Amino acid sequence: MVAILNEDPPAFPAKLRSEAPGLIGLVMRCLEKEPGERFETARDLSYGLAILTSAADEMARGEPSGPVVVTGTETTFRRLTFRRGSILRARFTPDGHSVVYGAAWEGQPVEPYWLHLGSPEGRSLGHPGTDVFSVARNGELALCLKRRLRSAIFVSTGTLARMPLGGGSPRQLMQNVDEADWNPEGTQLAIARDLNGMNQLEYPIGKVLFQTSGYISHPRISRDGRLVAFIHHELINNDAGSVAVVDLDGNARVLSPNWGTIRGLSWSADGREVWFTADQGGAGRNLHAVTLDGVQRILHQVPGQLCIQDVLPDGRALLTHSNERQAIMVQAAGEAQERDLSWLDWSLLRDISNDGQWVLIGESGEGGGDMGTACIRMTDGSPAVQLGPGDPMAFSPDGAWVLAIRRESGVLPKLMLLPTGVGEQRELDTQDLRSRHARWLPDGKQLVISGNRGDGPVQLHKLDLETGAISLIPGIERLSSNFEVSPDGRWLAVRA
Repeated sequence: MVAILNEDPPAFPAKLRSEAPGLIGLVMRCLEKEPGERFETARDLSYGLAILTSAADEMARGEPSGPVVVTGTETTFRRLTFRRGSILRARFTPDGHSVVYGAAWEGQPVEPYWLHLGSPEGRSLGHPGTDVFSVARNGELALCLKRRLRSAIFVSTGTLARMPLGGGSPRQLMQNVDEADWNPEGTQLAIARDLNGMNQLEYPIGKVLFQTSGYISHPRISRDGRLVAFIHHELINNDAGSVAVVDLDGNARVLSPNWGTIRGLSWSADGREVWFTADQGGAGRNLHAVTLDGVQRILHQVPGQLCIQDVLPDGRALLTHSNERQAIMVQAAGEAQERDLSWLDWSLLRDISNDGQWVLIGESGEGGGDMGTACIRMTDGSPAVQLGPGDPMAFSPDGAWVLAIRRESGVLPKLMLLPTGVGEQRELDTQDLRSRHARWLPDGKQLVISGNRGDGPVQLHKLDLETGAISLIPGIERLSSNFEVSPDGRWLAVRA
């Protein structure tokens, strides 16, 4: 009895560790010292064994090894907020009786609110322009002051600060922080921020665990403080990405395949899964779970977009549910009314033709499909003309072509020329360059491309359309993906 209570079991054989890590995980959970860390019922253990059995059957049949998808149990929902607007981040308070969230209601700037679960109305904590990062176990808030967009609509940044839950003046800690999360003790923070052209995850602050030329979102420290889960977005101008974890020595691994849209992440109640909200194709996001072994299951599906915000140890989860739409509006000279030029559900304005008669639209929501769709539309409101799959970048100087990047899972992005009139699509040879963003030079014969080779930094390159030659543009060792070319072609505006 003393051994059971105080000593660890003997080491598992190496063969078992290599061939059945999932089974070892279940056994270790059965042997946990603390009763609260074990399976609550034999049914829960049976469910875990069923997942492992399904995976083993797949391997025995010689089928491709991959995520095991299992439908979750029945879920009940309770709505907490009723005002019009958007909620950006939300967390439970440590006692589980309240929620703290950052919301932008009725067109006003984002502001932190506190809501008791028995009340239909949240109370403002003051400080407009402030979002909520995290809540420590002692109730102290990590806040994002002076929140502002850093790129498109997916990445924001601000000043990291801490403030008591009861309110008061925030104490500023660090500028230009994108994300932050308290550790279980509430003594240290994990942060994501941009530095020297790379987005990096630090825990504790100053110790770099992971870097990317894209961006990191939703870092969450595990319940035992040994891992940090996060979403890795390879591209800075969209919300596609994958679930990853990194230990305190900087050893990172990917747990899920790349998703077309993924926002929201939290550790499960028992800390053995990472819960996230994502969708393979369009903009709809459902609730999924993945173990540290990469075993995946669906927890809940709903119309619209879910975003997992937090999970309590008792199993209650905090989510936001929205129906998003990205619109393009135009107001021509002399006209009193705006005109909606949106096409489907997530229309992004990419360019305007030199004569002002056409707009270039990138449709990246559910309607646009897995790779997105490029289309053009006249500013008079005439129906959109579909050009083909891909993320459009810009019109050519003469308006005859549209430059687009077509991204498919597992292969290098393809740089495409799409004709706006009669003609055939043309794929450009970018060799081993992973294209991220591209622009025409004024002569219409050359392109500037931001991209990287392998795991190298993102740099600028010039592509000659007549010869196919690619040359490095010197002067910047690494940069963010996006850039612009001056009208005379002599300058590049970049964010290094």
